Amino acid sequence: MSTINNKPVVRTGVNIFIFNDKGQFVLGRRKGSHGANTWGLPGGKMEFGEDFEDCAEREVREETALKFSDLEFLTVTNDVFTEKNTHYTTNFFVAKLDGDRKDPLLMEKDKCLGWKWFTWGEIEEHYKAPDAVKKDKKNKFEGQELFLPMLSLFRQRAGLHPLKAYEARLREVHKEPVIGLASR
Repeated sequence: MSTINNKPVVRTGVNIFIFNDKGQFVLGRRKGSHGANTWGLPGGKMEFGEDFEDCAEREVREETALKFSDLEFLTVTNDVFTEKNTHYTTNFFVAKLDGDRKDPLLMEKDKCLGWKWFTWGEIEEHYKAPDAVKKDKKNKFEGQELFLPMLSLFRQRAGLHPLKAYEARLREVHKEPVIGLASR
């Protein structure tokens, strides 16, 4: 548990949906004690004095070596990890895959078992399925659960579709249609 003067503190996390031109985003199967064997987005905790954009860029670079553009804030969730007695607010961002690299590299082998591209529909189907463990054995997922911040999106932000929200925001900002993401 994080404490200041022996009082528990809430930490700030950043998670990033990086969408490719097929409308897919990358998830990693977590390794280690914090959320082991769950699927989570690239991201992590903010460092002192760091802003959200720099944290997002640093975490994505350190974990996947991917580049992105058009980073936008999506939402925030409240995540209490009871087994670790820690509490985070997780800030979710969305961005478009950019650069020559189209697939993530496994940069932190001590923290992640591997990266895989998914659609929101696949994750939503998995979340809603009463037989998620059975689906796992069909190799749709290689783990039983989603990392708590991902679960919190379904529980605290019901009906949110990250890609549709992102495209709406880009249309608002650019005042023109955005081609190639949610239309697929």
